[in-house]
Amino acid sequence: MCFNSPPSAANIDNNCFYAELDANQNPGETVKINVPAQFPIQVFGQVYVADSNEAPYCQLDVVVHDNNRYQVKGCLARQSKPFGLSFAVQDTDAYAAAIIQRQLRQLGIEFNGKVMLPQKPQQGQLLAKHLSKPLPDLLKKMMKKSDNQIADSLFRAVAFNYYKRPASFQLGTLAVKSILQKQGIRFGNSILADGSGLSRHNLVAPKTMLSVLEYIAKNEDKLHLMEAFPIAGVDGTISGRGGLISPPLVKNVIAKTGSLKGVYNLAGFMTNARGEKVAFVQFINGYSTGDLESKTKRAPLVQFESGLYNEIYKY
Repeated sequence: MCFNSPPSAANIDNNCFYAELDANQNPGETVKINVPAQFPIQVFGQVYVADSNEAPYCQLDVVVHDNNRYQVKGCLARQSKPFGLSFAVQDTDAYAAAIIQRQLRQLGIEFNGKVMLPQKPQQGQLLAKHLSKPLPDLLKKMMKKSDNQIADSLFRAVAFNYYKRPASFQLGTLAVKSILQKQGIRFGNSILADGSGLSRHNLVAPKTMLSVLEYIAKNEDKLHLMEAFPIAGVDGTISGRGGLISPPLVKNVIAKTGSLKGVYNLAGFMTNARGEKVAFVQFINGYSTGDLESKTKRAPLVQFESGLYNEIYKY
């Protein structure tokens, strides 16, 4: 899955590649796995087509080996058409090096050495330079689309700029806490493990998150962060969030989502009936709906959120 692809300095196509699985075979036969030639990746499979009795119990599993080798195991019901699977690149440095070498060959440029990662600033003539989009553009994409890779990269970039040394998630935690504590935001026992929130080790108190939102609101004139928040019923990750797409919440609530299995979080702002800007934090963990069918599993959540935010609006 590419939602958790590593945020590395070497980043090509979001460190994501795809393979195509062809399961239009007879039961017992091997599923064909095709990887486009442009990806310097090896995917080998032990996947077979299951008969109708076994198919309901089939699962696919991916084992990651070194040197960007992936092993797909399990079984599938017969599929009339090929379908794609996306994978996160694991060794991003080797992946980028292989692509650079291949492109040099395609351009007829002879290259007999090997691509190496410099551990310190290099001397020499600069041949090319590539910069990312401006930070406000990246922040807007991160917030609207919940881009985990930008979030984790930014987290480590904050650490690098704050401490002027090679960054890590641990250093990012120290930097973010230090910066916010200087603004009077208390973390207490809260734990930050990464920038994206993908880690289950993240433990942030709602009160701490609310303090961050209040700081954003008080300093919006120079931060310009609110314009990056998804807008209920309009764009981003809450464009179709069921509990927020009817008046008076639609186009009124702006909030950042946070979702994992069993986790449905929202943190943001809305304008209440008196015209006041209200900050809110919703942390739901361990959400389970028992025997409800998959298409109705979110119904209790939609009902809860609609009721909660309509009451906040009236407050």
